[in-house]
Amino acid sequence: MLYVVHDRPEVVSESLWTRACDHGFNMVTLPEDTWVEITFINEKGEGGGTIDLFETNHILIEINRHQSINNMLLTLFHEIKHVEQIANGDLKENIYKGEDTKTYEYDARPHEQDAWEFEKIAMITFLETVGEMGNA
Repeated sequence: MLYVVHDRPEVVSESLWTRACDHGFNMVTLPEDTWVEITFINEKGEGGGTIDLFETNHILIEINRHQSINNMLLTLFHEIKHVEQIANGDLKENIYKGEDTKTYEYDARPHEQDAWEFEKIAMITFLETVGEMGNA
């Protein structure tokens, strides 16, 4: 599994971001040939992020650069879970583990619920690892 980061905002140190990426990706199981590009985009407000599939196991994570650092980290972890769901074949075009979730309310979609749970656990364990953000 490889990842690359594009256009990281200066408010997030390279050290902090690299540690967060490594932490999140170490918590999931991905095929060895998974290639993830993480890019920061200009979105209005505090909106989080999105994920797109370029081709088999080449996945793009887009993160809103106008969020707080904490929200950028939560978004990263959330989207890493979606990378795992997609790369392992559990999520494809709103079909999650064989269940069509297109008509579900966003908050009721099981793949989103799994990603929210993962982002919480990943953030807690990341903060336990780095102590305070200033130590990252």
